[in-house]
Amino acid sequence: MFEGVRGEVIFGVACLLLIVVWLGRLNRPPRPPQSPSLPGTMRGLPSDEVKILARTPGRKIAAIKLYREQSGAGLREAKDVVDELERSP
Repeated sequence: MFEGVRGEVIFGVACLLLIVVWLGRLNRPPRPPQSPSLPGTMRGLPSDEVKILARTPGRKIAAIKLYREQSGAGLREAKDVVDELERSP
């Protein structure tokens, strides 16, 4: 694969790099457990501002962004909540 001293040095550095990366992953703090996705009504009701944006033509994306900021919801959940607000009277 590698020939001579230069090859051995390259191989050694590559092995060392792999070990450092592997050790870095071992020392990483564990991720907190993810709770199951809650419907928007269980996270909290959308604010009046989100409701107004959801019902205003051309402002759906702004409503989704605002809902995500306020609730911490994911993109899919926020879109579903805004879609529901858009359909409701």
